[in-house]
Amino acid sequence: MTLVGYGFVGQAAYEILKRYGEVKIIDPAKGYPECYSDNEIYYIAIDPGLDFSGLYDVLDKIKERLNPIVVIESTLSMKALDTIEWKYQFPMIYVPERVQPGGKKASVRLYATLHCDDPEDADEAIRPIRDNYDLIEVGPEQAVITKLTENAYRYFQIAFANLISESFGEGVVSLVNTHQNVKLMQPGIGIGGLCLEKDTDFFLDALPRNETLEELYKFGKKIPSVVAGNIEEEILISNVWYQVKTISVFGKAYKPNTNITTNSKALEIAEKLRTRYEVLHYDPLIDAEVPKGFFHSDWLVVLVGHAYWEQYAKMFRKVIDARSGWARRV
Repeated sequence: MTLVGYGFVGQAAYEILKRYGEVKIIDPAKGYPECYSDNEIYYIAIDPGLDFSGLYDVLDKIKERLNPIVVIESTLSMKALDTIEWKYQFPMIYVPERVQPGGKKASVRLYATLHCDDPEDADEAIRPIRDNYDLIEVGPEQAVITKLTENAYRYFQIAFANLISESFGEGVVSLVNTHQNVKLMQPGIGIGGLCLEKDTDFFLDALPRNETLEELYKFGKKIPSVVAGNIEEEILISNVWYQVKTISVFGKAYKPNTNITTNSKALEIAEKLRTRYEVLHYDPLIDAEVPKGFFHSDWLVVLVGHAYWEQYAKMFRKVIDARSGWARRV
């Protein structure tokens, strides 16, 4: 077995595959060299890129080997599925990942076969997955659009919560959630991470034109700009007698209690704030050292709610808690 990609999804796949035999890893960016061989089952768990060039590059190399079988766990778009179906003729199984951050484990996964003339090929390749999940076989298009819908649904949930909060006040979300049948997501500083934003883009591309969802998607993308504006406004209101020059910003990760910065909206907000202030940016889960002068700036702005963030806030006289998208002085 060969696992291509050793990131978040790849590491979860490896924990399953290693129980079924030796697993070779291909991920040059992480120090695992390329080693494509004949008569091999390849499990692909890479970030394919927005244009899927990374995935096509891997498939092109596999195409040169004899008798390959490929299991794709990376999320596809409908256009990528079309390309794969006509360009590559070797057996493939699409099993979109359902890895959940925070330790939750999905119990059900979908799978679809492409060019699998011999059912035994698919059975052998997906046995490690079948042994660990309840599998539902569907058509390739269903597998793709289901995965995209899952992530688009979550994106729109977060964007909607931020829209309500920004339009009517942050307390409205909490009040709505007192209803026994309603559970809005908590608003935040933006919709970061590897999957939600890009997969929602792919979902809208596959969907017949829907202006309402397109506008909500655009609103979700501009949340960091709104948050940066809220922070600047709060600092301005609280400092009418002098100009603030330096601020400290806490948190770089895309979500609390992780060191992953992929598509981090905290980084995006910090860059926007740099157009007005000198920004000393620090994340205890990412940075080895605290920036010089971090504890002596005019303000601390908290963007990511890592555990113990309050301990850092106690070291400052002026603190803005922006975790909910609002800029509240605490």
